[in-house]
Amino acid sequence: QASAFAEAGAGLEREARQRCEALRLELERERQKLSVAQAEASREARRQDVELKRLHAELLELQGGGGGLPMASIQRQLLSEVEALRGGGGGGASEERRLREENEALKAKLARLERQMPGDQRAQLQRVAFLERSSRGLEAERSELLVRATVAEEQLLQLQKYLKEMTEGY
Repeated sequence: QASAFAEAGAGLEREARQRCEALRLELERERQKLSVAQAEASREARRQDVELKRLHAELLELQGGGGGLPMASIQRQLLSEVEALRGGGGGGASEERRLREENEALKAKLARLERQMPGDQRAQLQRVAFLERSSRGLEAERSELLVRATVAEEQLLQLQKYLKEMTEGY
């Protein structure tokens, strides 16, 4: 009878060890999943940060590109012109004609000024525009590479931790 109890106890102990090992493996898998999810969340947060900075830079560029006028001033001017067009009765056609003539005159003046601009200055402006676009692209690429490096570092840390735990277990 004592031998039967010993066999039953050994069987229960074996079963408990197997269950413990299965749970430990499941825990490791879940830790790895968590690590990957954290890395992906970090990557997404950095991507959104880069996108936010790009949009902010674009907004600043749009605000600064209005010939020195702030964006609010341009918006007020446009709203007043829209209101004038809505509220205008019979005098709307003459106002529209005047605005079209003014627009054509401004286009002609712009073309004349561009022709008067020295070629090297025009080339410099084009080069500056190209460099600004390239800089934005390179900054986005740098941020993406930084995210990838961070993810790789996190994965390396998790792997080292796992290996240390495994070697301590033996």
